[in-house]
Amino acid sequence: IMNILAKSEGLNNREVYKITQSGDALKIKDNVGRVFTITDYIHYEDADTSSGELRELAAFKTEEGEYFATNSATCIRSLTKMVETFGLPIVDVEIVQGTSRSGRTYYDLKLL
Repeated sequence: IMNILAKSEGLNNREVYKITQSGDALKIKDNVGRVFTITDYIHYEDADTSSGELRELAAFKTEEGEYFATNSATCIRSLTKMVETFGLPIVDVEIVQGTSRSGRTYYDLKLL
């Protein structure tokens, strides 16, 4: 069961489905260094396919029409803060990679 927490007005139901259910969205970790403009977003919860547990997710659409999806708490937090602060569109956003103090790789969205 999907639960939409927040979304931009620019996304219609077909796009919401395409982003959240089709598996066509690009992965953040495969696009480190990419810079783009975010035009639309969705923040939602969906059931994990193996455990059935609800997990928090976010996805966004770029000016080029690409969709990115993530379950990274760091990315979700950054995206939410950017939307709250600037509204849409959000220009010059870069996907960055870092290493936590515990040595784990993490991904984030950075404003240039």
